[in-house]
Amino acid sequence: MNIDAADDLGTSKPPFRVVACVPVWGRLPLLEQTIKRLYQKNGVYKVICSGDQIADRKLVESLGAVWVQAKNKPLGLKWNKAFEAAKQYNPDACLFVGSSDFVSDNWLSEMRPLMDKYDLVGTPGCNFLHIGSGYEVCYWPGYVGRREWESIGIGRLISKRVLDLIQWKPFDDRLDQSLDYSMIQRCTQVAANIHLTHNTNIQSLSISTDQWTNKHKFSDCTTGRLKSIFREDPINWLESNFPEALMIFVKALKKYPRLP
Repeated sequence: MNIDAADDLGTSKPPFRVVACVPVWGRLPLLEQTIKRLYQKNGVYKVICSGDQIADRKLVESLGAVWVQAKNKPLGLKWNKAFEAAKQYNPDACLFVGSSDFVSDNWLSEMRPLMDKYDLVGTPGCNFLHIGSGYEVCYWPGYVGRREWESIGIGRLISKRVLDLIQWKPFDDRLDQSLDYSMIQRCTQVAANIHLTHNTNIQSLSISTDQWTNKHKFSDCTTGRLKSIFREDPINWLESNFPEALMIFVKALKKYPRLP
């Protein structure tokens, strides 16, 4: 039993341990900020990155994250490799985020109380940032119709309880897309208690730029395919919530002379 040396009676509750599982492939200036935020702002215990690029591994390990060798596709298998590696750190929960995803500083403190009751917790929507000639930010409220009850993937917390039941593999190994839904299916099969929280005190952000290919298309927001609300003062909003987003390309061309 681990007992806090400052607690003479041994009654202190151990800290809630969260491991972030992140598949990576290039985008080094953004990946650097993502990992730093997870450690310094979100307070995760460990960041585990899966991928197959040498430059990615060097950056990941230089920032104190754990590297897991995995082929880039299919993404389901690649992401599962990171979750399987998380088991050895005995986390209370794993955080589901991509290499281009930020969650607010208070994310874990706000989500933590829910994990005593639920196995999978997430939020209905997120913010999208696109960096081109300037900064554009919009808020997407989330799924509608038959998936309205479902959380988006970014920022989901999935408990050790349910991860043990699904062998620490929250996705179908064969899939390269529809992973949010795959996780829901896997957890539902073992009767996990799933919860969608409408917490306005927390924010999440998914980032795309003109510098590389992006998994999501910001044009889906601008064309109205994803009905979104654009923020009128994106710079001020970013400074207040995710200032690291404004640093992604600061001196990046000197540090990463060939952006991935």
